[in-house]
Amino acid sequence: MAIRTTTAIGLGAALLGVFAACNDGASTADPGRVSQFDDPRADAGSAAGDDAGLPSVSVPATAEPQSITVSCGAPRAELSFGVRKTIPCTATGVLPDGSTIDVTHEARWSVDDLTVAFISGATGEVIAHGTKGGRLVVSAARGTLSAVTNLDLDMIVSRNAASVSATDLATLRTGSAAAANVTWAYPYDKTVFPRGLPAPELMWNGGPSAAALYVKLEASHARLESVVRPSRAGKALLDDTDWHAFEESAEGPVTVTVKALVGSGAYVLASHRWTMAPGNLRGSVYYWAANVGRVLRLKPGRSAPEDFSAGSVAASTSCTTTCHTVSANGSTFLSGGDGLGGTYDLRTDRVSRDVGGQAGSNAKRRFAYGGVSADGRFVTESFAPFPVGFADASGSGGQGGLFYANNLQKVPNSGLDGIKLGTPSFAADDRMIAFVDYYASGAQSANNGELKVLDWDSSVPRASGLRTIMTKGSGQPIHFPSMSPDHALVGYHRGGIRTDGGNKGDLYAAFTAPGSQQEVRLAAANGDGTALPGGTRDANWNFEPTFAPRASGGYFWAVFTSRRVYGNELTGPASEVKQLWVTAIDVNARPGQDPSHPAFRLPGQAGNSLNLRGFWALDPCKSDGQSCGDGSECCGGFCNASGDAGALSCSSVPSSCSRDGDRCTTAADCCSAGASCIANTCSAPAPR
Repeated sequence: MAIRTTTAIGLGAALLGVFAACNDGASTADPGRVSQFDDPRADAGSAAGDDAGLPSVSVPATAEPQSITVSCGAPRAELSFGVRKTIPCTATGVLPDGSTIDVTHEARWSVDDLTVAFISGATGEVIAHGTKGGRLVVSAARGTLSAVTNLDLDMIVSRNAASVSATDLATLRTGSAAAANVTWAYPYDKTVFPRGLPAPELMWNGGPSAAALYVKLEASHARLESVVRPSRAGKALLDDTDWHAFEESAEGPVTVTVKALVGSGAYVLASHRWTMAPGNLRGSVYYWAANVGRVLRLKPGRSAPEDFSAGSVAASTSCTTTCHTVSANGSTFLSGGDGLGGTYDLRTDRVSRDVGGQAGSNAKRRFAYGGVSADGRFVTESFAPFPVGFADASGSGGQGGLFYANNLQKVPNSGLDGIKLGTPSFAADDRMIAFVDYYASGAQSANNGELKVLDWDSSVPRASGLRTIMTKGSGQPIHFPSMSPDHALVGYHRGGIRTDGGNKGDLYAAFTAPGSQQEVRLAAANGDGTALPGGTRDANWNFEPTFAPRASGGYFWAVFTSRRVYGNELTGPASEVKQLWVTAIDVNARPGQDPSHPAFRLPGQAGNSLNLRGFWALDPCKSDGQSCGDGSECCGGFCNASGDAGALSCSSVPSSCSRDGDRCTTAADCCSAGASCIANTCSAPAPR
C-alpha cells in the first residue's frame, strides 16, 4: 500500500500514525492530515503527552499511482485439448513521476469469458480450462483505476488415429499433388457451419484407394490436424471430441485441407474454405417423417430425433400428427390430423384441444398447415389448395379469423375475418404475418398466388395494414412462406405446392419493406455455383424453407426440404431421397444480393426416411438455476457463467451486459460491439 504524508504531534505518535496508514484498514483521509482513525490519541491505550518535548518530524510517503497497465506473459498462448494451462498476468501502477510499482496483488482481477478460463484474484494468474480457445479480455482494477488487455488462446488439436509412420506423416503434411479423377462430394466448399453439431462426414468420389486421410483445419484461435483411416471407400470420419474442441474455439474463416495417403505419396482431395459461426443453432426442428407417419422433433446436435407425442397422441391408420406448425417460443404445436387435429402443449406434453371427427375427414384436418402466433396463444386456419381431404380443398369449408390456441374459440375483432390466409407464418418477434393469397385472382388457384403481409400485434390481438410484397410475375408459383426473426425477409419456394411428386422447386426471399416488391433467389442454398455431387440430378429440388426463430453466431438460419443426394451416402433417385438441409442467411440482407450460403445436411435424421416440412421453434424455456447454452433457452432471458469452471445457468438478471443470445431491448444492452437486438435477443455480428 502507498504511505500518506503525515505531520505528527510527536515522534512516537508519528510512528504509530505511519503504522495505521500502512494497515489495510487505513483511512482515506487527505494526504498531510491526520484523521481520528489515524490519530493514536483516539485509542484508549495511548496518552496524548507521551512524546511531549520531542521535536516534530514529517514522514514522506509514496505517491498513489495515476494509472495502471496490465500484461499477461506473451499476448498469445497455445492450448492442448484437455490440459489446463496457467498464464501469469501482472498489474503495474504508473506514478506521477513516470516510475512504476507492482500492484498485481492489490488488483481486483476478472476475465470476460469464464467458459474459456478463470483468473486467480490473489495472484493474477489466468488458468485456461484446456477445453476452449478464444480471445480473452483480462481486466484489473485498483481503486478507481482499471486496465484491460487481450490474451489470445489458441486450441491445438492433433491426432494420428491411423498410426501412420513419421515418414508418411511428413509426406501427408508436405504433399501437394492433385488427386486425379476425384470429385469432392461433402461438405460443400464455402459452407457456413454453426457450433454444436457432430463432425461433418467427409465424402468423395473416385480416385485410388486411400490408406489414410489427412485433415487440417485452421482458423482464428483453433487448429486441428488429424490422420484417420477411411470408414469405407470414399468416406472418412473425424473424431467428434476433436471436432468439438476445434469448433468451440474457431471463429470466422476456416482453411480446409484434405489429403489421401496412397502408397508412398500424398494427394490433395480438397482445398476449401468454410466459415465457423460462433454460436449454436437454437431450438429444435419439428418435421414430418414418412417412415413413422408422424411429426418428430430433432434438436441440432442430437444423434436421433424424438417422438415427442408418443403416449399422448393415439396411433392412427394413416398418420398421427401431420401438416403441422409450431409457435416460435416452442409452447404450442398445431396439428392438421389425423390422430390429432388441434393444439398440443409442448410445455406439458399434453393435448390442449382436439377438434374431433374421423381420421382423414375435413373436420379433423381443419388446421392443416395453419398459423400459430409466436407467443403460442393464437392460431389460424390455412386456405391453400391442398389435395382433397383438407377443409378448404374445394374453396369452401374453412373458417377465417383468429382462434385461441387453448380452446379453439373465435377471437373477436382480430382484423383477420374475411382474409383467406394460405400457409400463414407469424414472425418470431410477433410483429408481422406473411401468407400466400391463393384467391388474389378471384377463384382459388395454386398457380397465381400473391405473397402478402399484415402488421400484427399479439398484445391486442389484431392484424392490420394488408399489402402485397410479391406477385407471381413470370416465375413459378409461390408457396410456404416463413419470416426471418426480424420480419425483414420472407423466405419461400417457387415451384409446385406438393413436394411428394415430380414437382421441382427453388428457394427465394422477398423484402417486407413497404413498396419494395423485390425478391432474391437464394442461389447458394439452392446449390447454384456449387459442385453438387449429383450434377444435374440435384438441380431444383429445394422446398419449404423455415427460419429459426433466433439469429445465432451472426446469421439467420433456415431449414428446408431437398431431394438432392447426400454426398455418396444417399444417392438414389429423387423419389427415394428427401432430407432436411440447413443454410446460413446473412443478417441485414440487401436487394440484389444473395444472402444465403451453401447448405449442410441436418445431422440426426434417419437416412431411410423421406423427411419434409421442417418447422423450427425454440425449446420450452428453463427456470433460473438450470443449465443453459445461452439466454434464449431461459425463461428469465439470461444465461450467466459463474465459478472457476465457468458453468452456465439461467438467470432473470444479466451478469453485466447481455451476451449473444441474452435478452435485450436495444442493441446498447448487448456486450458485443456491433451487435443487433433482434426479436429481443442479442445477436453478435457475423465473424470476418
